[in-house]
Order: sequence, then C-alpha cells, then structure tokens
Amino acid sequence: MRAQLQLTEAKNSFQQEALVRCLNRIMEVRILDCNLKKRILFVEFTGPKVFQKIQKEIERLGLAIGEKKILPDPFALTTSSADSLKTSQA
Repeated sequence: MRAQLQLTEAKNSFQQEALVRCLNRIMEVRILDCNLKKRILFVEFTGPKVFQKIQKEIERLGLAIGEKKILPDPFALTTSSADSLKTSQA
C-alpha cells in the first residue's frame, strides 16, 4: 500500500532528516518522497499496523498529519475467480 501524507507543522530540514531516520527504522516502510518545504511525505508500507507505526513516529517528532490519501499497491497481484478456476482445472 502507498500513502501520501500532508504534514501541517513541518518546518525545517532538521525535521526532515529526523523523520527519514525514524521511518527508515521501520522495516516494512519505504520512503518514496519526503519534501517538508511542500509538506508532503509519500511512503510505501505493508499494512494497516505499519501505517499506525508511521503515524506514531510522525506524532512523536512533533509533526501533525493533515490530509492523507491511502492508495492501493499498483503491483499487488489480484486474481479473479475465473483465473483461479483456470488454474485449478489445469
């Protein structure tokens, strides 16, 4: 899954470095883009529990999340029932 987060209280490059360092400690998170001048953080993560960890780290650094958009993973494998029937019949 991917998320685009609008940070409301982002101020300086020190906070950006600290945010990147803290989120890199979470193994299931990959930072795709972090620009505190535009107050945008774009991350990829594995599930809802990991997203809660991301939110907790952001709050721990004294930042706040304004708007958030959760996007499905474009590379996730989706199988329809027709596809599963074809493989089970083969």
